[in-house]
Amino acid sequence: PRLTVLGTLRTSRPSRKPVETMASISVASDPINTAAVKLALPDIDEENKEKLRRLIINNHNSFAFKTIELTHTTLVKHVIDTQGQGSIRQRAYRTSPKQKEIAKNIIEELMQNKIIRYSMSPWAAPI
Repeated sequence: PRLTVLGTLRTSRPSRKPVETMASISVASDPINTAAVKLALPDIDEENKEKLRRLIINNHNSFAFKTIELTHTTLVKHVIDTQGQGSIRQRAYRTSPKQKEIAKNIIEELMQNKIIRYSMSPWAAPI
């Protein structure tokens, strides 16, 4: 299947990290940093945070930790039932210059990795 780990490659130099090759994608197998779980979920007790951390570590191949690891699938199709309603017109959100720069960088990264594309659709997000 697509994105299946094919094996681990090790270089003869001990300073290099092992690399996992998944189909046509190569990613360094760094230890998974789950500190973000603690920061993102401040209201969850430590026991459940630890369970979530273990779940992520045990199933790390199912998660994308970098934008470049995201991909698309043709295995699942979906339809959004708008119940005959047209799109809702909205103005672009008010953002500070710093937020605009961050959004621009994120959008460029997503476009480079073909996660999103330019659209003039009336359903497009106003950002």
